[in-house]
Amino acid sequence: MTLRGLLVDLDGVVRLWRGHGRRRAEAAYGLPEGTIRRLAYNDDFDAAHHGLLTYAAWVERVRDRLVTEFGSQAAGAADLWSSDRGEVDPDMVKLLSQARAAGLRIATLTNNTDAVPTDLDLHGITHLFDVVVNSADIGATKPAPAAYITAAALMELHPRQILFTDDNPANVRAAHTCGMSAVPFTSARALAQALADRGFPLDQPATPPTSCLGEGPMIAGLLNAHGSTAFPTPGSGEATTAGYRVMYLSTPKSTADIVDALADHAAITGISAHLASIGVQSADGTLTEVRLLPHDVEEPGAPATSPSSDVEHLPPWTPALRTAAARALQTAASQMAWSLTQSVLAHERGDALAAAHALDRARIAATDTITILARHQAAPAPGLLLSRYLGSATQQALATSLSCDPLTPDGLTSAIGALIPLLRHARYAGLHLFEAPLVWDWQHLTAQLSSMLGAVDLGPSLLRGDAMYDAALAEVYDRHRHVPADMASGLAECARRWLNDADVLEVGAGTGRITRHLAPGSRSYLALEYSPAMANLVRARPMVQVTVQVGDALALPTADNSIDVVVEHEALMFTADPLRAVDEALRVLRPGGTLLRLLVHPLGQDAVSEVEHAYRQAAFHDMPPPVFIGKGTDERVTHHLTGRGHTTQSHDLAVWDDASAVEDAVAALQDRAWPYTRLPDDARHQLGLEAAHRAASRLAALPARRLRLYALATTIPEDSP
Repeated sequence: MTLRGLLVDLDGVVRLWRGHGRRRAEAAYGLPEGTIRRLAYNDDFDAAHHGLLTYAAWVERVRDRLVTEFGSQAAGAADLWSSDRGEVDPDMVKLLSQARAAGLRIATLTNNTDAVPTDLDLHGITHLFDVVVNSADIGATKPAPAAYITAAALMELHPRQILFTDDNPANVRAAHTCGMSAVPFTSARALAQALADRGFPLDQPATPPTSCLGEGPMIAGLLNAHGSTAFPTPGSGEATTAGYRVMYLSTPKSTADIVDALADHAAITGISAHLASIGVQSADGTLTEVRLLPHDVEEPGAPATSPSSDVEHLPPWTPALRTAAARALQTAASQMAWSLTQSVLAHERGDALAAAHALDRARIAATDTITILARHQAAPAPGLLLSRYLGSATQQALATSLSCDPLTPDGLTSAIGALIPLLRHARYAGLHLFEAPLVWDWQHLTAQLSSMLGAVDLGPSLLRGDAMYDAALAEVYDRHRHVPADMASGLAECARRWLNDADVLEVGAGTGRITRHLAPGSRSYLALEYSPAMANLVRARPMVQVTVQVGDALALPTADNSIDVVVEHEALMFTADPLRAVDEALRVLRPGGTLLRLLVHPLGQDAVSEVEHAYRQAAFHDMPPPVFIGKGTDERVTHHLTGRGHTTQSHDLAVWDDASAVEDAVAALQDRAWPYTRLPDDARHQLGLEAAHRAASRLAALPARRLRLYALATTIPEDSP
């Protein structure tokens, strides 16, 4: 597809920040080096990027922090710092002007505040851009897919018609995933070369390439020349690795015709044709998997979600692929359910061979189900199999089933039981990821399986196959999360104020360390936890009035208008879709009920955050940052609730000092007690630990960290329908 647009990051690409204002302010007012960076670039900065705070309000908060920490005389430092508006790179100004003259549509996609229009006018570069896409305006920041989706929509271009550049490699990778051509920004000269490579030399009038791929790869060129349309950019979250790449092909031709078209080329040394893909080996040893799509299907990489979508973690499917996958998933899952039913019925009439044969059909359908989900499932980082929606437990479940002897009663029971989680996952995906409910009679299936497996839960829960939910994390979780006396008193005050004599649902109960302080005095208390290993630890605590259930925040196991209080302690940030979890909480709350979010935040400088940041910078230095941090979750949830017409109030519960915070933080990282520490391999983990130790040594002399426990309470009006 012909290049028609250039989308560039603003800061670090067109506008350069040298830090002059920050350094001048610190020198003029005698502030320690790094003070403004520490006080300014925090959660408030993120909120300003999401449009939840204005630029002026953010600067005022920085001013207030300066005054609180250094006295009223430091207020002027905020003015001196904020007066620095950066400087423009003249080479990029020239390049953008030339690219615009060459016929490209020029836009900037920036994580920024509402000060952008004023700054562009100040620097005299407003005219360079046909479109300005600012995170403060759209409510989404890079590398969230919604940011790129919105940018393409505002540019009125297909993502594959856009070249994107950014000085942040994670943002470049995200643009690739959303279907854009993307290059890391290193210099204006390198960007000019990237444009020239795509048919837009800037020293002469642009001549768009005649092929839909321009100077694309050799195999894509061959396929295009034979009446097909090849899309070489991975469109479903699979990373192209050295020696292996994925290509999608939409064609009216038969597989045999495609093989013939490729076989005549001298650079191709081997071809292997399959039902839905063709393996092609080139003379240089590269293996290309050509995946066949129905003719005229939209190109992979075009976003499935609308620009206004709040969902940031779903893979970037096209609508056509999502629809086709939903149909295929429904077929496979229904076949799996029917085959399992047939296996149980054959077992009950004593026909072991028929039961084993039906089980084999169920395994085949399970394999199809896994393939449909895994083929299009985005991973959290290149080279990792872990995912929020699809973990390694899928393969483990199938392998467990295959290892059982279905000709024995116990073996058949174990083999079927191992497949039940896959069926749960397929149903969940159909309901929530594909927005297409599966039509199989699940109640009938449950009744059939209960005769063999006992009480069978086919509810809409996910597989628990990634490291965030494994037993190893549960084992070390509490070791580094003690509840000091002041915090315990604050939790008890919370229970007296909101939970006394109420029907309570706690979302994300973890190991129950918070639950035991909240539950006393409630009328009923359901502790919902996604991890079975952690749920077992809740059950082990002596809390007779608490019911523990393994379940998902995105599909709460309670009826509409049945709960007085839904409470969570820093759990929403770990859900696949926090805003959908909030909507579920609103669904189950009675009129007059309360959604209660409990948070612990540091006051002043947070050495622990700096230690953990050092770990992440080192452990994830060449890969996307972990998705388990929940950046901006609190502000986005509050904003989402406001949009639903509900007001949120903040209530302070406790403040205390944590003297051993830095040492505890390093120990927790060493034990991999935070979910994101489960992602890096051992070598990366070691790099992270070394960086954390260096940061801890540098920060050891700081005073004790001061922590604040507070509640964000959102009460549903009594007259709510």
